[in-house]
Amino acid sequence: MNKQKAALAILLVLFIALFINNIKGKKVRRVNELTYQTPVNLSSNKNSTKDVPMLKKELLTSKGEKFRKGGKDIFAPLSFRRPKPKTKAKPKPDEGRNPIILTPGSLELLVGEESQVVVGNAKGKLSVSFAQPGIAETSGEASPLTILCTAGGTTVVTVTDGKSSATLSVICTKPIDRELPKFTFLGFLESEKTKTIFLSRKDQILIVKKGDTILKKGGNIENDYIIKSITEEVMIITSADGSEILEIRLVENQPLRR
Repeated sequence: MNKQKAALAILLVLFIALFINNIKGKKVRRVNELTYQTPVNLSSNKNSTKDVPMLKKELLTSKGEKFRKGGKDIFAPLSFRRPKPKTKAKPKPDEGRNPIILTPGSLELLVGEESQVVVGNAKGKLSVSFAQPGIAETSGEASPLTILCTAGGTTVVTVTDGKSSATLSVICTKPIDRELPKFTFLGFLESEKTKTIFLSRKDQILIVKKGDTILKKGGNIENDYIIKSITEEVMIITSADGSEILEIRLVENQPLRR
């Protein structure tokens, strides 16, 4: 045991001696000039820049390029933002221009009757068109216009001066259509094969049946109108000359209308 300790002590002494000897043997080397040249030194030595890599400073300060957008957005179907639909701009009305005004605004005339319509704010020649031709007609190209009813029915008249327009409703009725609503159907009585109906007109009660004359010629009425047949729902009347056949609806306590 003592021999081992002695051997270890000798080895430790030898190691320390070698370590000290190694430190003393090394010398610090000094140089007069650095072998690595800084960028400042390289700028002064033009011949030495050929083999030494240089750092490009412009890469550190360059501005990023903007993203170039293509003509078609392929991500549009996935986007929650939808572009607003383009709307056509409404044409601006003429400044200081008032629209055409028709007086009266509507007409109700008998067939063969005429009336005048004043056209206000119109400039230039007037043009007239009918939505349902053959019911009414007009003449002239200036205000006032004359409207003439030629057949029974309703039509819309459009009047324009080329820049502004207005419409007019015209109702043309036959004299018989004005006279029939003056009668009110009260009811009917049926005995054997004969049907009798009860009508009121003003303060009068009328009892009529098949073959009786319900309207007589006179005034605006150009023919006598005779009852042709009677059912529970309708009454058929004809003009004396046979040119007209009218079907009248029978509704209790309601005016007669076809």
